[in-house]
Amino acid sequence: MGAYDYYHQRFRGYLSFSKNGAGYVRFLRWVRGDYPSGGRIHLTQDNLSTHTTPAAVAVARKLRIIFVLTPTNASHLNPIQTHFRTIRRWAFTGSNYTDWGEAKEALRRAIRRINRIHCVTDSRPAHRWWTRH
Repeated sequence: MGAYDYYHQRFRGYLSFSKNGAGYVRFLRWVRGDYPSGGRIHLTQDNLSTHTTPAAVAVARKLRIIFVLTPTNASHLNPIQTHFRTIRRWAFTGSNYTDWGEAKEALRRAIRRINRIHCVTDSRPAHRWWTRH
């Protein structure tokens, strides 16, 4: 799982052994850990069933995380998707990892690389305008 912080313009990855509701609740707590002040967090995500379990919704409400769901079959509207392709290519193309630890380290290296190349850490994000052509 990953999160892109528009304010700090940084990509962060959260590694989980499985994609289930309990893992997603841990991810929400991990996201909140980066912003302990308690301000609202708007989290753009697709409609995967584990994202909207009753437990995830309850934890998100408690942690002041607001879900912004993309329409069904429109995950391309989530800006983080462009980063996933690059990270997957850098971490896994031509690889044959023998254990989870090697894959985890490759993902961390790819995330550090994408942050070094594409992100600016000392500026605020530009206003984003979505247009339709």
